Amino acid sequence: MHFQEPELLYALFLLIIPLIVHLFRLRKFQKQDFTNVKFLKKVIQETRKSSRLKKFLILITRLCLLACLILAFAQPFIPASDKALSETKRLIYFDNSFSMQAGNGQTSNFQKAVNSLQEKLEAENEFALFTNTNEYYDLTAGELKEEVQNITLSEKQITFREIGLKANNYFKKFPLAEKDLVIISDFQDHSDDPSFLDQEKYNIHLIQPDITELNNVNLDTAFIENATPENINLKIRASSTKKSEEPISISVYNGSTLLGRNTFRFLDDNSEEISFRLQNDKITDGRIEIEDNGLKYDDKLYFNISENPEIKVIIITADES
Repeated sequence: MHFQEPELLYALFLLIIPLIVHLFRLRKFQKQDFTNVKFLKKVIQETRKSSRLKKFLILITRLCLLACLILAFAQPFIPASDKALSETKRLIYFDNSFSMQAGNGQTSNFQKAVNSLQEKLEAENEFALFTNTNEYYDLTAGELKEEVQNITLSEKQITFREIGLKANNYFKKFPLAEKDLVIISDFQDHSDDPSFLDQEKYNIHLIQPDITELNNVNLDTAFIENATPENINLKIRASSTKKSEEPISISVYNGSTLLGRNTFRFLDDNSEEISFRLQNDKITDGRIEIEDNGLKYDDKLYFNISENPEIKVIIITADES
């Protein structure tokens, strides 16, 4: 038998209190003189014997009741197996790559994962967590909840091999503990095989947020189709995950200066080309932006155009002499 609150068993020392009361017999007796006690002796002897037995039974009852009360608060239990008594160490990988931005327009997969993680953290355990950019070790549930709130998205993505190496380095400190590796990710691209994760050394739990159908538009590329001394024709290619008749706004900037704005739709195909005719001037901080409700990190494209060199005309004349 084991106890969830074994420190409460120290309260069993309180059982000495009824014993002290019984031994000291705090009850005071008053003497009474009689002229003839011949007929009272036998009655007194019988009363003392019954009184002692009664007091002894009361003492045992008090001790049992107090002991049962203490044991009840200590919460005894019988474990199902020896594994249930072993220490459990949990290492959590939380994917904070840009692809976790996907969602239904109101809540991203990243925020869903954060909320789910905070709800499932158990207060009595210690946790270790790492992301693509940070590591947090030996934290309580309250401390980890605060750290999770500060996690931001990153362009960095680590592989399953790197996840496995971090797990091996952490778990080797606890050879006798039960080991759990929890991976929270959308599993879009880890660039290698999950066989790098050693399932014999630790238990692997894969958690994927509910991925809804995503309508995302992204900027693929931009290039100059043709140029004249006065103008250039900037062509932009955009693609979408599905066809849509909703107009999408696209703008071209040089720093904070708006150079042009247009709208386009994906009607017949999932890709589209948009053209802008711009003045053939130097653009040092060019930026192309679209307004899209899908992923945000692929809505901007940066470019620059060097200064158009002056054309020097050299006139060669023949010497008539």
